[in-house]
Amino acid sequence: MLWFRRRTAARHRVAARPQRSPLRPGTESLEGRTLLSGASSIFGSGGGDGIQSWLFPKPPTRYPATVKVVFPGNVDGRTNALMELSKIDAPLRQQIRGSVVLKAPRFPTTYTGPMRLDLNVIGSSAFYRPEQGFFFKGRLLGPTTTSDESVYSFLVNRGGATAAGPAGGIRSIVYDAIVEVTKGAGGTTAEVDLVDAGGQVVSTTDLPPSLVRISGNSVAVTVPKDLLPATNATGVNRYSYSFQAAAPGGQASDIAGLSPEHNVTIIAGAAPKGISARA
Repeated sequence: MLWFRRRTAARHRVAARPQRSPLRPGTESLEGRTLLSGASSIFGSGGGDGIQSWLFPKPPTRYPATVKVVFPGNVDGRTNALMELSKIDAPLRQQIRGSVVLKAPRFPTTYTGPMRLDLNVIGSSAFYRPEQGFFFKGRLLGPTTTSDESVYSFLVNRGGATAAGPAGGIRSIVYDAIVEVTKGAGGTTAEVDLVDAGGQVVSTTDLPPSLVRISGNSVAVTVPKDLLPATNATGVNRYSYSFQAAAPGGQASDIAGLSPEHNVTIIAGAAPKGISARA
């Protein structure tokens, strides 16, 4: 008969272990207490304000500033935005199709005059009809006024121009005639100037007011054909132009805009179709 030794209770008695609560630590570290004390001094008793003052000595802006935009009278938001954009050194954007030019408005970095809507050029056009003569038109970002001083010029290459302009500053634009419209408190006047190779005026012819029209955001002028005689054997087949808006003064720093910029383009009806007359 099998039997086993009976184990005594003394050999298998296990010392009673205290039950540890899962909700609280059994011990507390002194290092932890020191860390909490240091964090309290840095972060503050509330935590959030102290962190902000430690990481951000100056409180960051939570919301962007509210800017109230007030448009000038009779100016819509799009025009106002284009006006503001034209005051920075933006890249040139223009489209030339024959004699018609469309461009984004922008003031040259060299311009020091008043930045007005009626000095901000956005396009131009020109054409020739044997029975009517030459018709020029410049387009501006905003409407013109009768009191503000402005000078609008159409620099014309009659086929053999060599004078660099305007104001001798852009050599890719050459001209030997200027169709100039001046407006201001003294009224509106227009004239045709013929210039020599050095850009000096050699003759001036006044135009009657009936040939000038300033309306809205455009300046238009009609010139009889005999006032712009050809300086090239091919006649009017090589005529070209560039439109300029400027403040009074006659200096390069007074030029507020050109159309086209950096070059000239043909006058429709005065050159073979599809050929750009560039000097």
